[in-house]
Amino acid sequence: MAVALFQEQIDFHLFIRRSLEALTEDLEFLFGCLRVQVSLAAVYVEGYSSGFPRALLRQTCESLPVRFAEYLLPDNAGPDEAAALINSLNKAEDIHGLIADLPPFSGFTSDQLSALLDPRKSVQLNNSDYLTHWEYDLTQHEEEVLRVLLILEKTFSAAAEQIARSRGHAR
Repeated sequence: MAVALFQEQIDFHLFIRRSLEALTEDLEFLFGCLRVQVSLAAVYVEGYSSGFPRALLRQTCESLPVRFAEYLLPDNAGPDEAAALINSLNKAEDIHGLIADLPPFSGFTSDQLSALLDPRKSVQLNNSDYLTHWEYDLTQHEEEVLRVLLILEKTFSAAAEQIARSRGHAR
């Protein structure tokens, strides 16, 4: 039993490494063949942290052919400022993926703000995207790596779909 659990952990660590390698190859292919750089934007509020692995996401994007832009709202920003920024990013044709890690504002929930994200660009993680930590006995860092991989995978898929649609290959 212990050997099986240990083997499962090893396999999961290999899965994370192979997923990152495969994602890197896919992004390089997309960038090289289609001559389009995948881009991801994130909206944050200064001073607010939900525990989202911002630095890890930034570092990972820097190591991949992914343009990453962070938009930081001032800590006194309200839902109107957040909604205006999200709406402008929704309209930006050069942004393929969009996430918002925002606090709930008075009279405006995080779910309502997330709903402002264009569904074609939203790479927010849903509850179904998460593995419970006990399934693979992940450390906090491994959970963060997995979250970043899932966001990047969603960004790559969104970029491929948007590029195909802009070139008339999809609806």
